[in-house]
Amino acid sequence: MLKTNEQIKRMFGLASRPAREAGWEPKEFLEDIASQVSGGLVERLSCLSFDQANAIIHRLGGEPLNPPGSRLTSRRTVNYRRQKGGVPQIATAAQMKFLNDLAAGRGITDAGLKNLCTRMIKKPRPRTSAEANKIIEAIKAMNARDRVRTTSRERVGSSKEAA
Repeated sequence: MLKTNEQIKRMFGLASRPAREAGWEPKEFLEDIASQVSGGLVERLSCLSFDQANAIIHRLGGEPLNPPGSRLTSRRTVNYRRQKGGVPQIATAAQMKFLNDLAAGRGITDAGLKNLCTRMIKKPRPRTSAEANKIIEAIKAMNARDRVRTTSRERVGSSKEAA
């Protein structure tokens, strides 16, 4: 399969600055790289194969292209399909960090967090996003209750002082 126009555009875009810095025209610069990549078999850009063009793009520091017809599916679509299929999503590192930060802010030790998880989800640590969200929301609710209690005590204390 021959290279695509998109690959040619990407190669010229990536090669223009280094070629000019080396004192070459971008076309000559790319032809020299093409000769190196192909082992001397290809000297003109028009003879490049798809894989050779990707090798040149990679060598210039760019992201190689996917073959035509192989469309990448967006992350949103993949996640939607997983959710519809009933595949549980694993808890992310960001969720676990947020959970640990909330627990630390509340003064909950690792043993205390393990006990909370065991009480709520019957496991020592959350494995899925849903389990992590349950624990996170529980700690948030505890913090909200504490804020309400603190503000109500302050109001009660201030009314006693006024009397």
